[in-house]
Amino acid sequence: MRAVRVELLVQAPRRHAQGGPAELPRYVPLLLIPALPRSQKLSLTQFRLSCADRSPLNKASQITAPLLLLQGSEDRVVPPAQAQVMLDRIHANGGVADMILFDGEGHGFRQKENRKRAMEKELEWYRKTWQIQEEKA
Repeated sequence: MRAVRVELLVQAPRRHAQGGPAELPRYVPLLLIPALPRSQKLSLTQFRLSCADRSPLNKASQITAPLLLLQGSEDRVVPPAQAQVMLDRIHANGGVADMILFDGEGHGFRQKENRKRAMEKELEWYRKTWQIQEEKA
């Protein structure tokens, strides 16, 4: 799960919910944050506030678009407990969210069978969420 995707869902939830993934690229400019000049230094307090402001955990209650969390059980970047907190906050707000835990995976899936399962689960979730009918051969 990336902060960029969460920020997208916070800033453009209705569009995402109505249009699906094809609509996402037009909102990418909302995410561009100017880089700080090298000469500008942040105090520890400013840094912490900046991190808190960007943290997906602190945006979870604002997410109204459907969200699927594909979570590695061994993820040290976004620990499973944080993903669970996000899921709980979204549900508490009446939002639609699901989480699938992948045993033995970290931040980014390495096992071939888990990458395949993640893609299959994501497609299944899109079909369910956006009520897409499966094409018949």
